[in-house]
Amino acid sequence: MYHFLRTVLLILVWLSLLVIPYAFISYVCYEGLCGGGAAGEVRSSPFYLKIWGYYMWLYPFIVFGALYLSRRARLSGDFTSSLSILLIPLLGLLPLLYVSFQIGKINKKYTDQETAYYTAQANDFVCAPGKFIRTNKNQFYYFATAPGQYGKSRTVTYFNDYAEIESFLKNNEIDSSQCKNQQGASFYSLKNKH
Repeated sequence: MYHFLRTVLLILVWLSLLVIPYAFISYVCYEGLCGGGAAGEVRSSPFYLKIWGYYMWLYPFIVFGALYLSRRARLSGDFTSSLSILLIPLLGLLPLLYVSFQIGKINKKYTDQETAYYTAQANDFVCAPGKFIRTNKNQFYYFATAPGQYGKSRTVTYFNDYAEIESFLKNNEIDSSQCKNQQGASFYSLKNKH
């Protein structure tokens, strides 16, 4: 049983070294290579970046030190210590798991905000699936979402007045009377108000 457990732990410890390239890519990304709100929030918390940085250079020392000490304990006949020492690198992954979980929560928050922004709300005038108009006082925003080769493509076009957006809709062969909000009001009904 000892040899089986030792083999499993050795495999897990060696596989845990794959954390190093992951830590490097994450560190470089969150240090400034990646953009977006989530990357900016992660970058503003130096704790997360320090953890990624430490795992790039400190974790290999922990792993190889544990492998060396485990081998010495095994050769001296202390089998319990040999197995216990191999658990140290795996326990050393706990801070990284915590940071990954926290960054996942930050990414989810920004993904949810983006989804809410690009999804039609109750007062928005839906013209077709993935196409709607949002009004804000005398300003108009035309949202269009289309599936693409690399995921969803989203565009927002801004207009200062009703005449501009009406012209845009006609050029794109969209009938403004077909754009309706959840109350059933047509976008065309706004013509007299603006």
